[in-house]
Amino acid sequence: MSKGHWADTKGKTILTVGSDCNIGKMTTMLEVFKEFQSRGLRSDFIGTGQTGIMIAGRGISVDAIIGDYISGCIEKEIDRSDAEGFEYVFVEGQGALTHQGYSSVTLGLMHGTMPDAMILCHQPTRLKDDFGIPLRDLPSLIRFHEEAIQFFKPTKVVGIGINSIGLTDEQSKEASRKSKQRPAYRRSMHFDLEGR
Repeated sequence: MSKGHWADTKGKTILTVGSDCNIGKMTTMLEVFKEFQSRGLRSDFIGTGQTGIMIAGRGISVDAIIGDYISGCIEKEIDRSDAEGFEYVFVEGQGALTHQGYSSVTLGLMHGTMPDAMILCHQPTRLKDDFGIPLRDLPSLIRFHEEAIQFFKPTKVVGIGINSIGLTDEQSKEASRKSKQRPAYRRSMHFDLEGR
């Protein structure tokens, strides 16, 4: 189980979350991670599924961990990254907080990472999950994820990762424009990045 080490972590932890499962959380996080690296920022990526682990060469496979221990296992990985001096630790999200079948892995990762920021991944063309439950709108999803951590610490959804499957290039650009107009996106992940 996690021990609350987040209160003493020096680096910033960023977690991808999603409006549904299989929606691009790993791909989004890898792109953001590469961008931070290209800016010369000491950044680490922690995989939480088999593909993410193969890419990163480290991580935890949440589908092989007993639910009680997911938060502690990811906390241990973040502790390791922090001890190695990384400024930013990017954690691949799993499942979806709003998905009846896989919400537990998401909540375990959220509690174990206690993220300083979250990136919400969303596919505009996907209207229902595989249980037939309609997906919620972005503002309510943002509030729901922020409130799940608010009990412990303030954190924000700082960006939206758009999965453009089923969209034309113009529709993708329009979806991106709309997401950037949302107040949560404008609270962007600047941390110490202004001017860089």
